[in-house]
Parts: sequence; structure tokens; C-alpha cells
Amino acid sequence: MRVKILKIVMAWVVLGAGVAVTTAIFFRTLQYYNFAQTAVETRATVTAKEPDNHGLIHYTYTVEGRSYTGTGQAGYNNPDFGSITIGQRLIAFYDPNQPWNSVLGDPLEHFNLSLQIVVAAFLLAPPFIISVLYRRLPRFRDWILQT
Repeated sequence: MRVKILKIVMAWVVLGAGVAVTTAIFFRTLQYYNFAQTAVETRATVTAKEPDNHGLIHYTYTVEGRSYTGTGQAGYNNPDFGSITIGQRLIAFYDPNQPWNSVLGDPLEHFNLSLQIVVAAFLLAPPFIISVLYRRLPRFRDWILQT
């Protein structure tokens, strides 16, 4: 029994690590972490809103006299989508070494949300994957049951 539990835990950790890394890449967790450490706050001006495209907000901001554009979502210490108007000034952050690289809202808020998603994926995806593998792959089932 102990060996079976150890195998399941081992499968959980291996699958969880893979899912967590993939989720962290997809949700740009490290980028938000780096932004939270080094980014410079600026004010961005809303130029367009796309309510039918995941609530996308287009914005412009200026760094050392040069204008840049970006897109992002509402929130993250900015107002919610319905409260934002064209021409409104919002909080944005940009990378001082690459000023064209920006994020709308507080990058620490983005990081916190993406980290919660990574942790949830690590905890919730492996049991589902293990149960599917156990039911669909006789080799996996035999490996688990083998002592």
C-alpha cells in the first residue's frame, strides 16, 4: 500500500510540475514578477475598448518623449471595464530597459493572480490526469498497482 501511495504522489509531483511550468509560461507569471521588481509606473491614455474581445483596452503612454502603445485588461488597481472611458488616464508600468514592453495596471496584482492560477493548476490538474491515465492506460494502472 505504501508503494502505491508513493507512486501516486510521485506521479502527482511530476505531472504537477509540468502543468505548473506550462501554466506559468502561458500566464506570464515570471514576466509579471520581473515587472513588479523593476518596472516604472506611468500614466497611460485609453485609446479604444473592445468589449467583445475579452474586454481588451488599447492605450498609449510616453517615455522620454517617445510614444508607445499597448493592450491589456481593466482592473489590477485600475477601474473595471465598464467604468473606463476613451481618453481616461490609467496606471501602466513599462520596462525601463525595453520601454515598448508594458502592462496595464499593477504588475504585482497580475503576478498574484497568475500565481494563484499556477498553484490551482498544480493542485487540481494532476488528480484528473492520474485518474484518466489509470482508467485508459493499462501500463500506468499496472505500474501503480505493482508493488
